[in-house]
Amino acid sequence: MSRVNFRPLFLAAVLVAPGLLFSQAPQTMSSPPAQAGAKPAKETGKRDGKTPSSVDVDSAATAALRTAFAAQRTKGSYRALLDTSLGGNVLPSLEVEAVYPDRIRLKRSGLEIIFVAGKGMLRRGDNWTPAPATLAKSLGAIDDPQEDEKLLGNAVYAKSLGQTKMDDRLVAGYEIHRKGKNGLTKSKFFISMDDSLIRRIETRAEIQGRPLISTSRVGDYGIPIQIELPK
Repeated sequence: MSRVNFRPLFLAAVLVAPGLLFSQAPQTMSSPPAQAGAKPAKETGKRDGKTPSSVDVDSAATAALRTAFAAQRTKGSYRALLDTSLGGNVLPSLEVEAVYPDRIRLKRSGLEIIFVAGKGMLRRGDNWTPAPATLAKSLGAIDDPQEDEKLLGNAVYAKSLGQTKMDDRLVAGYEIHRKGKNGLTKSKFFISMDDSLIRRIETRAEIQGRPLISTSRVGDYGIPIQIELPK
């Protein structure tokens, strides 16, 4: 898995590594963060059943995503809730908190990971231990414009899905496909029209020969969040 960055744009795909790390956790979770009750978005942007061509990128779609990246950086923090199924097995929901430029907390069913400036700690139960270096490399930083551009530059498909309503909020949908070592990752991003912030990401991919389906709900942009490594 190549180095990826931990931002709302590609949240579902980025969290493959910690998703596998947490996959043995019991099926429980604490109260979810903002927007956990969001309803599935309507299927929009159907293209008459046609398969997208090998490279079919609409520059207006990638421009909208660049604007969303800039908007989330300006906010400086966010919370998200990730629901994932891997090979048909539903994993416990993963709670995410992030503070720019380099602070991340992941929580799932008694397990927790904290990264600050590239240094990470992992908690299982009451015990904290250093997080695996490979996980730190996979997550990377949360604020790296060059990685944003790499993601968009490697897209083989990018199109607008039109507008829809989500939680009484008007959002614009965009679909982007990206090829990687694990094959093709297909993601839909839903961006609120009033502030250009990403509110939902739906991703389909494959890892170790198993289908990965994820839905990320992102909110609480700009709120004060304290993330520190345990003493």
